[in-house]
Amino acid sequence: MKMKTSLDENSSQDAAVSGVDLEPHLTSSTVSDLQETSTVTSGSNQSEFALNFSPDYVRDWTTTSAFRNYTRIAASILTRNRKDAIIESFQLDPRSFRPVYEESEQHICITVSKGARSEALGFIRHDKSTGQVTLANACATLEPEALQLGKTTKRGKDQLVGCHGEGLKLAAMLMSREGYRVSVETNNTHWDFCLQDSSQFRCTVSSSERAIPKRRPNPRRDMARFMSRIWRDVTVIIQPRHNPCRQEVSHEQFRKWLEVSMEIRGYSYPESVIETDCGDLILDPRYRGKMFLKGLLLPSSISEPRELKLGYNFVEGDVNRDRQWLVNRQQEADLLRKIWESAIHKNRDLILPIYVNILWNFPRAPDVELAEDLLERPTRLLIWKHLLRIADGRRFYFCQKTGSLSVGTITGILKKEPVGLPDTLWHLLEGSVPIRTADQQRVHMFRHATVAPSPMTLFGTTVLRALRASLVLCSYPSKIEIVDSDSKIQLLVDIERQAIIIDQQSFDISKVHERVCRPRASLIANEAFLCDHVIEELFAVAQC
Repeated sequence: MKMKTSLDENSSQDAAVSGVDLEPHLTSSTVSDLQETSTVTSGSNQSEFALNFSPDYVRDWTTTSAFRNYTRIAASILTRNRKDAIIESFQLDPRSFRPVYEESEQHICITVSKGARSEALGFIRHDKSTGQVTLANACATLEPEALQLGKTTKRGKDQLVGCHGEGLKLAAMLMSREGYRVSVETNNTHWDFCLQDSSQFRCTVSSSERAIPKRRPNPRRDMARFMSRIWRDVTVIIQPRHNPCRQEVSHEQFRKWLEVSMEIRGYSYPESVIETDCGDLILDPRYRGKMFLKGLLLPSSISEPRELKLGYNFVEGDVNRDRQWLVNRQQEADLLRKIWESAIHKNRDLILPIYVNILWNFPRAPDVELAEDLLERPTRLLIWKHLLRIADGRRFYFCQKTGSLSVGTITGILKKEPVGLPDTLWHLLEGSVPIRTADQQRVHMFRHATVAPSPMTLFGTTVLRALRASLVLCSYPSKIEIVDSDSKIQLLVDIERQAIIIDQQSFDISKVHERVCRPRASLIANEAFLCDHVIEELFAVAQC
């Protein structure tokens, strides 16, 4: 729905209107355009349009769904990033767009202010005695061509919530179907929507006889007094029709309508939320499982079979035709990822443990869907550092899906407490951080073990000399490093260091003998060396 808006930033003083024609006209071109999809009947000062909507269209929508569209398109009061109305018109910083809830015995009011409390940019007001709901935007206009299906669109305007441009018409039809009367005052015209005989949806546009004052009142002060002007503002009015069987909009019903927005201070704004440029992470448990797009609830988020663990408010995204959910699951996962990363950057101590908890204990939750593919490397490093702090040098992580057989190695050789991680978290970290399996950790320990002195015994020097000669003959690295390690690894060929690393126990005759090779356990110089099996075993390991 195209809503034109304008307001001079310096309009705090009344300005005279001179030489400006603000009187609306139903031109022949406008009527011609509407005839493409509508039936138009024109009178002296009014035209009637038969809108091509089936009354059964979006039958599953409720009045709350309709009010959601009014707040988004007609008034834009409840949402933060609505540059099509208040934000765009008044150069309002999206983060300073804060609707405020106030309630008295007679009314419930929501206003958006900029600067002085005595001035407002728009309002929503519920009259408890009459049941009437009024939504107003200051200094805005709607043209009759907006009634044409497909005439308005929000394509290419990423700052807007909708993308189909038909929300006002659908909302008016739904409210009419539920027995409410919907009217619009704009551009010095009255628009009255009516569902005739439950079969034809029509809108009558009639000119107003109200004269435009020569001196225009201050629009912001008018809005603060809940006063709209038909020649200057856009006002949507919802009220019961003259039907004794139909009740007015009750106090409870109106408050339920307001729940489509999370941004009303004093009513629906979460008690705990991390606001970021990529969206909002809602920690308030009342909003668990709910997703919002630019402040407005996406209804499908509360009926998903896999419930979100927290609440989220996206600043971008494309919705389906029924405004129920984001159309692209990949996009949704990436938007969630951006919110989490931004929130972690903003408050690491609070948010990082929460995120790791979901990754660890709820790996299939939509909150972390595709995280192993989408997360940036700095975030993966932060997750790993957090896990290391938790481990405190006493625990060793393994993949629950593939590493369960390594528990014995972890407890027996690594001397650590084994702690399993879900495969999604394991793969998220693998390749980005130095997380290792138990066998990889043994190799790491062996490669970085303390260097041991060369053997001094006749047995040790004989084994070392014979092994080095065998390696040279077969073109293996002749450099041998002897280490002291508890990794239970006997020998390792390190291609990177061009060396053969050997545990010092391989040169200790008392450690390598499984059987007695000779009557005595010591060697005598110039005698035959009967422990050649030790050299053969080491050489065989080097060849593996």
